[in-house]
Amino acid sequence: MKCVLSTFILVAGAWHGRWCWEKLTPLLEKKSHRVITPELAGMNGDQAELPLDPLSNWADQIAEISREQADPVVLVGHSRAGLVISEVAERVPDKLGVLVYLSAYLLKNGQTLYEVAQRAENAAGFAAAVEFRDDGTARFKQEYLAELLYNDASDEDREIASQSLVLEPTASFTTPVRLTNDKFGRIPKAFVECAWDNAIPPALQQAMQEASRVDIRYRLESGHSPFFSAPMDLMDALEGIATQLNL
Repeated sequence: MKCVLSTFILVAGAWHGRWCWEKLTPLLEKKSHRVITPELAGMNGDQAELPLDPLSNWADQIAEISREQADPVVLVGHSRAGLVISEVAERVPDKLGVLVYLSAYLLKNGQTLYEVAQRAENAAGFAAAVEFRDDGTARFKQEYLAELLYNDASDEDREIASQSLVLEPTASFTTPVRLTNDKFGRIPKAFVECAWDNAIPPALQQAMQEASRVDIRYRLESGHSPFFSAPMDLMDALEGIATQLNL
C-alpha cells in the first residue's frame, strides 16, 4: 500500500475549461489527493488570449506547473488534451509518473488530431457539429451537444456545458505532435476508454491504444464526458492507475 498521496493535473479537452472537473475534483480531494485543474491559455472565453501555436503554448504552461510539483505527476488529458499531455512529456519527462489518456487522442510522432479523427466511423457526423470560423477558431454547435458530447449526462450538466463551452483554436486540430522515444516514449501510459462515446468512438479509442504502447487500461461504461456522468467511476480509475504505479 502506497503511503504518499498522488498529485493529479487534469487538462480539459477542446471547447472545455477547468469547470468540467468540478464534480471530480472534490472526490479526489476527499481521498486527500492533490488536484490541479489549470485553465489553458485562452480557454477562459477571452478569444484575445488564444495562442497562435496552442499546442506548444499549452504544453509549456502545463510543463511549468509540473516542474513545481515535489512528486511525479499523474497527468490526465481528456479528448484533445491527449495531444497536450504528450507534448508535456517532451518537456518534463522526469516530472511525470504517468500519462493518462481519458478518451483522448493518443497520437504518434508527426500525426495531427484531424488526420486521426478522419479515420473514425463518425467523422462526417462530427464535422457537421463543428463550425469553422474565418478567425481561426471553431465553435461546437449547441444542437449536437447532447448527441455527441453528453449523451449520458443529466439535463443540468448539459445546461452547464452549453453555457460554458468556448471557442477552440483550429490550430489545435491541425498541428502535428512532435514526440521522441527517449522522452515521451519512456513514460508509462494509461488509457481510460469510454464505452458509450459518440465523439471518439470506441473503435478509434482501441485503434489508438493498439498503435502505441499502453501500460494500463480501464473501461468506463460512459459517454465522452465521464467527469459529468460517471465521476465516481472515473475517480476509481484514476486512483487505480496511480496505485498500480505507486504514485
